[in-house]
Amino acid sequence: MGICKKKLDTELSTYFPGWFGSDLEYIENLRQWYLAQIEDNHILTKQIADYFLNMAKPKCFNPYSEDNILIAEEKEFEEICNAMEDNGVNNVRGSTVFEFYAKVQYLEKKIQKMKNVTR
Repeated sequence: MGICKKKLDTELSTYFPGWFGSDLEYIENLRQWYLAQIEDNHILTKQIADYFLNMAKPKCFNPYSEDNILIAEEKEFEEICNAMEDNGVNNVRGSTVFEFYAKVQYLEKKIQKMKNVTR
């Protein structure tokens, strides 16, 4: 399972770098944090520490809470699927992960072009 997840993470960050952070960004921030510690740069240390803390924010899984991350993500997924279907994208729910993100990226580009034409 771990190998599959790593492969999927690698593929998604390669094909869709704007949506999926890379290990290189994490490593670079870690390197910068250590350098800031050595140089005793408290401001930079705090900024980079905030990056790491934001990565590890706890998620709410309480099924009775309005902030339940699983329910929120499921709703967001359905909203994305509905928006894509409204704009003529077929078989959204039956797509592979790669196909899904490729379709989202295509739709975003299409919408951006439409916005540029109307200006």
